[in-house]
Amino acid sequence: MKIAIDGPAGSGKSSLAKEIAKSLGVLYVDTGAMYRAITLKLLKEDESSYEDILKNTKISFEGDKIFLDGRDVSKEIRENEISNKTSEMSKKKIIRDYLVKMQREIARDKDVVMEGRDIGSVVLKDAEYKFFLTADVETRAMRRYKQIDDDKVSFDEILEDLKVRDYNDSHRENSPLIQTEDAILIDSTDLNAEETIEKIISYIKRWRMFYFTVRRIVGFFMRHIYRLEVHGRENIPQDSERLIICGNHKSNLDPVAISAIFQRQIFWMAKKELFENKFFGGFLTKLGAFPIDREGNDLAAIKKSLKILKNEDVLGIFPEGTRVKEADYTRIKSGIALIAQKTNSRVLPVYIEGDYKPFRKTRIYFREPVKINKEIKYSPGELENISQDIMRIVYGDEVKWKLL
Repeated sequence: MKIAIDGPAGSGKSSLAKEIAKSLGVLYVDTGAMYRAITLKLLKEDESSYEDILKNTKISFEGDKIFLDGRDVSKEIRENEISNKTSEMSKKKIIRDYLVKMQREIARDKDVVMEGRDIGSVVLKDAEYKFFLTADVETRAMRRYKQIDDDKVSFDEILEDLKVRDYNDSHRENSPLIQTEDAILIDSTDLNAEETIEKIISYIKRWRMFYFTVRRIVGFFMRHIYRLEVHGRENIPQDSERLIICGNHKSNLDPVAISAIFQRQIFWMAKKELFENKFFGGFLTKLGAFPIDREGNDLAAIKKSLKILKNEDVLGIFPEGTRVKEADYTRIKSGIALIAQKTNSRVLPVYIEGDYKPFRKTRIYFREPVKINKEIKYSPGELENISQDIMRIVYGDEVKWKLL
């Protein structure tokens, strides 16, 4: 799960993101602290050496602490000298590119709440939940004025500084501050911190419910119009374990039919072309689907699959890659066996029989789950053979290679 929170300076992103992460039990990534840490390391270095230095730089988080090359710099990065230089350093493309890559790597294998000024638009474009947090500039200035509690700094000075920063952030050449079309606007002008947090979390819970609401509505029509008839329901694992649903693919309605009768949410792998329309693609994303490029090895899709299973969720795959009328085992590659073994997941073979003709029965057969021995080191060829045998089980044919 990726939660992206963007917004202007003084909107309270950091403190709110931290509390939201704590409430949901996920990692909070303070991107501002990452820029401060890089500023600390490069402060006295010549710009010509930045590239070599960054190659050997490591940033990590542990609770509320940030570590730079294994050293806790949580307090050091808050010193005035670092604060004054961070904004200037963050404009440099080489630094932004380096940190964007690092931030994506952090989010690749973990559930995160990440806040900044370009998280939803650049860093985590595929985030399931995107928010744009703001408040009118006078409210933000007053909040900051109360936080600073320094008689030497006036409210008017803070207000003017925020106006300048707002302009600079929204007009900078690299990664300007914008609200993406798929981000929810949260205006906290008339909300306190607790109310803002509650509002954001309620949206996240509502999105989670969205899948099951759609499933109930669509499921009703699927069961009554296409007369879904389920066989082998006893083969569906009842516990919340890592599970891969592997089915034959006859129609675009296949994932809808399976989801309609399956109690847990299924995260379907779908061809990238379905996501090209931003509205339909956004709808699919909200339902948990994610794109795959069928033309080659899509590493992003594979990593997404691994992450879904590591979260003890259900992954849905059609290994044939496209709709087919008859089994063609030569189309099946090693992917499903590789993912199943790597994540120690069970595979639930599913066979769909019928053409989805209104008021005629469409039958769904759940075969016995299979599991690949994670202790055996199979060759790529053997993994491909296992994947093909899984599909033979789907179709009810006799397995050929007997490696399962």
